[in-house]
Amino acid sequence: MKTILTAAFVQETNRYCPGVSSRQNFIDYTAYNGKEEILRGYKDRRSDFGAMIRYFSGRENYDLIPIIAWIAAPGPVVEQSVWQMVCDTLLEAIKNTPKVDGILLSLHGAMVTENSEDGEGDLLEVLRRQVGDTVPIITSLDLHANITRKMLANADAFFPCEYYPHTDDYDAGLRAADCMRRTLEGQITPVMRCCKLDMVLPYMPHAHPAFAPLLAEAQSLRGKGNLIDVSICHGFFPADIYEQGVAVLAVADKDADLAQKTADVLGEKVFAARRDLRRTFLTPKEGVRQALQSESFPVVLADVADNPGAGASSDGTELLRKMIEMDVQDAVVATIFDPETVAKAEEAGVGNEVEIDLGGKVVPQITGGPIRCKAYVKMLTDGKYRNRDIMNTGRIVNTGKTALLKIGGIYVIVASVRVQCYDLEVYRSVGIRPEDMKILVVKSTIHYRTSFGNVASAMLDVEAPALAPQCPEAMPLAHSRRPIYPLDDI
Repeated sequence: MKTILTAAFVQETNRYCPGVSSRQNFIDYTAYNGKEEILRGYKDRRSDFGAMIRYFSGRENYDLIPIIAWIAAPGPVVEQSVWQMVCDTLLEAIKNTPKVDGILLSLHGAMVTENSEDGEGDLLEVLRRQVGDTVPIITSLDLHANITRKMLANADAFFPCEYYPHTDDYDAGLRAADCMRRTLEGQITPVMRCCKLDMVLPYMPHAHPAFAPLLAEAQSLRGKGNLIDVSICHGFFPADIYEQGVAVLAVADKDADLAQKTADVLGEKVFAARRDLRRTFLTPKEGVRQALQSESFPVVLADVADNPGAGASSDGTELLRKMIEMDVQDAVVATIFDPETVAKAEEAGVGNEVEIDLGGKVVPQITGGPIRCKAYVKMLTDGKYRNRDIMNTGRIVNTGKTALLKIGGIYVIVASVRVQCYDLEVYRSVGIRPEDMKILVVKSTIHYRTSFGNVASAMLDVEAPALAPQCPEAMPLAHSRRPIYPLDDI
């Protein structure tokens, strides 16, 4: 019997988001402890960690023991005590397990803690020191991982998801789990190498014309000869760490030279395409105007830089303010993070008007400040709904106490928990049929496209001032190594 310890510890850090990601932030999103609670929580969830559990479920000669699953929404640096608690829990599990044959993890790859730029590297280093060099440590990662030297030195193989939207994180978990099984059965000995590029990417959909051929080449190499896996990590520039940036990973069976050569060759091609890997965006006024001129509806306006999925405050008001000025009708906004306004709506009660200062409270100097107005309280909910479409299917989303307000012809979903909503259920959960609206506003960068594409006549990316600007040059990156493209023209 082979015993594998497994855990999930995931948070993507935006160092420019104020505050810390506390224990409560994890509890609000996902915080499961122990085997029974984790298995119950991941029973219907289509995610990388869920894939690992499902892969080994019922498989003879394997005992997969889930230890802890703590996941927070992207945001500020992780409170050190949270990192220490997860680390201590894993170390205790290792000590209490008579023989650990493997460690299978779900990590992000862009976690910054109060004390360190390299949350995942620190964790892997502690685990490696505890189990020694002969126990395989294999990990799934997010596409936006910043691959560090410490991470590489303390893991046998990484399996990032490849698509943005991340519709393939389940597949990433399966690839990681399969590699673990084959390793423990002596079929393969994974060796991982990396080509780290002096380059940071803007938020880049995998279908971008300049990126899609690079991804296709990485996928075509997989399984050729001794190559087990080849992948491209975009990096996450708002984490603003010294080792951030694009990385090409190659995992080969026993052949380190093959892995390094493969990573280097593909890395050269990625770097050569750097000037084509750029994006442009509409201003709020341009976006609203184009939406209103559309001949078919609904049109999606994505408030891309105020995406809580990249650590933004999700309370920016520039786009909504412009919609109010232009007297937009039959529109709905999801979601504005503003617990204070939700509390006022609760006090006023459903069916009543309330005077509010909506949004713009976290960083008003950037996001436009609150909108002072009267709003009609249409509905109050507990903010919980289940994703129905193919990305993170089955995950219960928690927006906390939530109010559906109406300002003129615009419905606004106001949340008490800051979380990216990329499934159309965010509208349906408050009684709105998205198909019946003219304009759907969502605070998301790319993830919304999978679900929203099912109903949208057009999806327009709008960039207003917020904490997650789409291009690296727009952030005051203070910790990155230099020179690095596009901060420097290399």
